[in-house]
Amino acid sequence: MVKTKSGTALDAGQVRSITHLVAASIEGLKSENVVVVDSEGNMLASGATTGSDAAAAAVTDSRRLAELSASKDIQNKAQLMLDSVLGPDKAIVQANVTLDWTQREFTSQTYDPNPSAVRSSSTTSETYSTDGSTVGGIPGAASNLPDPVNETTTGTGSSSYQRTDTTTNYELASTQSHEIIEPGQIKQISVSVLVDSITDPTQLNVLKNAVSAAVGIDAERGDSLAVESIVFDRTFYTDQVEQMETASKTNMYVKYAQIGGAVLLFVILLLYVQKLLKNLKLASNDAWVPVMKNVSDNALKAPQMAPMISPTIPVPQMATIAPAVEIAAPKQKISPEDEQMQKVMTRLSEDSPASVAEIIQLWLAEDEK
Repeated sequence: MVKTKSGTALDAGQVRSITHLVAASIEGLKSENVVVVDSEGNMLASGATTGSDAAAAAVTDSRRLAELSASKDIQNKAQLMLDSVLGPDKAIVQANVTLDWTQREFTSQTYDPNPSAVRSSSTTSETYSTDGSTVGGIPGAASNLPDPVNETTTGTGSSSYQRTDTTTNYELASTQSHEIIEPGQIKQISVSVLVDSITDPTQLNVLKNAVSAAVGIDAERGDSLAVESIVFDRTFYTDQVEQMETASKTNMYVKYAQIGGAVLLFVILLLYVQKLLKNLKLASNDAWVPVMKNVSDNALKAPQMAPMISPTIPVPQMATIAPAVEIAAPKQKISPEDEQMQKVMTRLSEDSPASVAEIIQLWLAEDEK
């Protein structure tokens, strides 16, 4: 199961990669036996494609990607302009670009109707004149006979004739062009624009002209552009914002609760350690109770003291003092709660000795004050 982002689809190369990956993960499975379908049941790979079919699918996929890229580029241009003018989320733009994948080749030759280069030129002059008499034959069939016939001369005056012919040949001025149109040229552009609650026809016309110029709409090519106004339904958007705000507040409360719990735990630990240190201090004072011994044990014997006493000083009668009772340090009973606390403190000092030492230093500093 492959999950893609919204609005995207797997291309032929990615589908082939999936088939090869699945085939490689199972021993003995060939990629030709792997079928890939999408969530709508459309077959992306039938599993029985040949080499030529795979090549054709790759070409088709590359062309489709080129058209999608061109459509996305035009859509982004129009959307950016409208967002800058109307504000975010005030307009929706969808574009569709169809590319012409036919390769064309044209050869044309154009002749100039007004040539200027002369190739050749010739002039012919003809002059004819008479002295006033004409020769004529007898009308009829006899004039066409080869034998000479009698001719008559009549005088009617002199005449002349002159003609001049000029012929000029020009070089043919022509232009020959050879043009090759590569595949992938834009064949048609269709753009649809929806704006939120704009009812002014003048403003809609201005937006239409601006979008047409931005995306390059050509009416002669068959491009189309539609700009319409509609009231956007923002209920879903409002619900999403409220849910996000609620989730943000919940996360904030949880964070505050965590911080408060940590502070409360620290205070409880602080009080517990303070109480434990006081108990240890009391126990230490009780353990150092002085022990009174018998005076007789510490007193010197009279014979031993005699040399030390001056003869002029009367020796008082040594009174015998009753031996004092030894005061033993009372054993302090530890309650189960205090014993459990001591165990916790012992474990805490083993796990976090630095924290315990810092707390003790704070208390010692307070005691010194």
